[in-house]
Amino acid sequence: METVMKDFYWVLWIASTITVAFFLYGVYRKWKLVKLGRKEERPGMCGTRIKALLSFGLIQRGTLREAFPGIFHSFIFWGFIVLAVGTSVVFMQEDLFVHLLFDELFLYGALALDVMGMVAIFGILMALFRRYVTKPKRLDNRREDAIVLVALLLILLTGYFVQGLRIATDDNMGPLCRTTAELTGEDILERCQDPLYSPVGHAFGGFFLAVGISGGLAYNIWFGMWWFHLALAFATVAYIPYSKLLHMIASPWNIFWKNTRPYGEIPSIDVETAETFGVSKIEEFTQKQLLDLYACTRCGRCQDACPASTTDKPLSPKKLLQDLRDHLDEVGPKLVGLKEDKRDEVERPPIPGEVVKDDEIWACTTCMACQEACPVLEEVLDKIVDMRRNLVLMESRFPQELMQFFQNMERNFNPWPIGWDTRADWAEGLDIKTMADSRADTLLWIGCVASFDDRNKRVSTAVAKILKKAGVRFSILGTEEKCCGETLRRVGNEYQAQMLMKENVEILKKYGVKRIITPCPHCFNTFKNEYPQFGGEYEVWHHTEFIDKLVRDGKIKLKRTLDKRSAYHDSCYLGRHNDIYDQPRSILKGVSKRGLSEFERTKNKSFCCGAGGGRMWLEENIGKRINEERTQEALDLKLSLVATACPYCLTMFEDGLKAKDAVESVKVKDVAELVSESLGL
Repeated sequence: METVMKDFYWVLWIASTITVAFFLYGVYRKWKLVKLGRKEERPGMCGTRIKALLSFGLIQRGTLREAFPGIFHSFIFWGFIVLAVGTSVVFMQEDLFVHLLFDELFLYGALALDVMGMVAIFGILMALFRRYVTKPKRLDNRREDAIVLVALLLILLTGYFVQGLRIATDDNMGPLCRTTAELTGEDILERCQDPLYSPVGHAFGGFFLAVGISGGLAYNIWFGMWWFHLALAFATVAYIPYSKLLHMIASPWNIFWKNTRPYGEIPSIDVETAETFGVSKIEEFTQKQLLDLYACTRCGRCQDACPASTTDKPLSPKKLLQDLRDHLDEVGPKLVGLKEDKRDEVERPPIPGEVVKDDEIWACTTCMACQEACPVLEEVLDKIVDMRRNLVLMESRFPQELMQFFQNMERNFNPWPIGWDTRADWAEGLDIKTMADSRADTLLWIGCVASFDDRNKRVSTAVAKILKKAGVRFSILGTEEKCCGETLRRVGNEYQAQMLMKENVEILKKYGVKRIITPCPHCFNTFKNEYPQFGGEYEVWHHTEFIDKLVRDGKIKLKRTLDKRSAYHDSCYLGRHNDIYDQPRSILKGVSKRGLSEFERTKNKSFCCGAGGGRMWLEENIGKRINEERTQEALDLKLSLVATACPYCLTMFEDGLKAKDAVESVKVKDVAELVSESLGL
């Protein structure tokens, strides 16, 4: 057979050359579209990036977070990886005469190819079953999905047909060419048909013989099937850059160029020199942000994790990425080759408002659940913030409630129409010094909600009493404290946010502040991860971290005073943004007599309370209320107490319990309040 096929090698070389040309041209076109974006510094050690590539790209760590889809994707992925490597080795040995495997190693390689091909077939069948039988809501079936899966399945099946027909041609189902001598060329190819090294191919050969296909008939069918198999394989390879299979190329690069900044950090912009703010045109995204669009596999995990999407809001992270990708594919080719000053002449719809609707942009709670769930490390939050920046700073188009919010921030340095001079009223009678009266290395930064909201003032009091009990020397800023700027930044008002941040940095510099303790995860994240952008370098502690340290250091001794069925709700900005999960739980286990329950969605899969990303100050008029969805989980668990570590979460749970008429049966308390009760303060 090999002798006959050598007469057609020139056809194979032409076909493979055409295939590679189509493939490379498609990749080149997509690369040019990605290059339309702005260049961006992506700092980070190469070792860190390679580790991420191995973990998320090769081992499929992100995909395997869900069992069924993770297993079938790994079957397909590893099946084709082994087949691709094995085919390349055979090509190099038989056509380029570069011998990489000898004797038995070649045979074991043949066994691996035979087995892994069947593994890939099982994976594809599982994928077809899930996509077209169970049909999860998050999957939107397109024609290309069926084309890709069927094409891959046919490539594998026809490969086994070719192998089985080759065996049937010999009319011999016994062991072939069993010799211990060195095997090369056609001898080793014949030996590969041995049932020991080709069990699946041998089974196909047995089937053909059983139905009477052997000898010359088997050869004639083999000849046609061999060409069909190659044509299908070549066509599929050429199709890769023009289909969803492009993620095979884009995803590894996307993983390698992952964000190495602190997870909770929003990139800064130079508001003094920038001529435009945010993104209204596709080329205003960064190159990495555009690469994201082609790395997306439309798996829908982000959509399932998104609190806005799961409560019937317009936002779906998956849809947002795909809409931007479709827009890039549509207008990008018109922009390629044009100088920047000529791109404005290309007529296209603005991205915020038309490509991505305003309601989608403002529905985001910035909880990062979408990014946590993504198996290829897509970055969605930065894109939404960039679009918000454009709407706020360039278009002055934003929800009506934000106008009052911005005015309050400008006049009172807090979100309410409450004078800044009342900011320290919560501390009356507690004998707490201000930095102006008594400088200390440690600053207790209360934050807006815990300074002005009556319910959260009790949390501030509890934290202060605990610190005093432990002998911690600290001060507060009192009326000099202003909003940290976190919410302003996430709703897109970068200019006003930076003004506040820079003013706060100067105040803290004046008092020589080295360490900050705060009961607000939003303030914590901003001081820790974003203030360094403006020269504010501090040792930042969330109050649960610091209390846990006080307990471990023996500065305070907890008593088990909590005798209720309780669970801890993970704040998005404490958990996903900053990976703080254990310290609050450690504290709660120290005060609880009954142990600690867990929400169904907990830790890095915790469900947002609905207040982040400025949603605390916006009405929720579409779909179900996110906080009520989370509150219902607490009711389903038959909890008597929900423990929180965030003023936003505490407020949203209390509102949810009121809506559910459950304020008498379920209580909400901050971890600091429970510690204060344990200490008898």
